[in-house]
Amino acid sequence: MTLGGRGQLVVRTGGDVCDARVETTGETVINGPLHTVRGEGAITCPFTNQGRISADLSGRRLLLTGPGMSNEGLVEARNTDVLELSTRLTQGQSGTVLADGGIVRLSNGSVVYGTIDSANDGVVESVPGTNRLSGLTNNGTITLNQLHEPGGAVLNGCGYCSVTLGGTGELVMCTAGGSTTPE
Repeated sequence: MTLGGRGQLVVRTGGDVCDARVETTGETVINGPLHTVRGEGAITCPFTNQGRISADLSGRRLLLTGPGMSNEGLVEARNTDVLELSTRLTQGQSGTVLADGGIVRLSNGSVVYGTIDSANDGVVESVPGTNRLSGLTNNGTITLNQLHEPGGAVLNGCGYCSVTLGGTGELVMCTAGGSTTPE
């Protein structure tokens, strides 16, 4: 299935994020370069974004939970909305995840390659669970362990891998009783 042209697919729920969702029986949905998927709800299928995915309704949530998601465009949270990543999002060179006045929340999710950025008091946060960031450029502020769980802020290098922090952003690591405000 391809979503093309300059149009929009607006997803709205009655309150439960799964009331309105984009899903298939395994077919990959392609969001074309000029097309936008926005609102609140869930994307639960294989999905290739070449355009824009925008969680943009104040105080609501757009959940990305489908298998095999990729991003060559923009995935963003705006207007105090939450974009929750509970999947592996593999980005191409031009792929960007942006918290622009909203919250991008990793909740058993990962972002691989591309760029993470924040603007206008937007927040990129990692809540307890298995969350991964790999091979990307950080130009925003990423907060690990936003909920201050004991032992929950870990920057992990291993014997066969290395950790490289690149970009102009900050990585804030929190523990129980700690502050999320960088000094």
